[in-house]
Amino acid sequence: MKLAQQIADKVYPIMEGNRHLSSERLNLALMQQLEVLTDKPIELLRKLLECNVPNASNKHIFDEVRRYLDTVG
Repeated sequence: MKLAQQIADKVYPIMEGNRHLSSERLNLALMQQLEVLTDKPIELLRKLLECNVPNASNKHIFDEVRRYLDTVG
């Protein structure tokens, strides 16, 4: 499985299951999961963490992260 898909598989459930968390706590939960999958801080992943819930307006960020990770993974 590609790294991008592994990240997506971890990130979406966290976002869906933790809508009640503050952005700061949600970002921490996401960062902890992402650190398991990648050891590099990637600016695109930081952009991803700024999104509280994946939806039509921020889906482009998720897609951008996937495309980038496909090129490095």
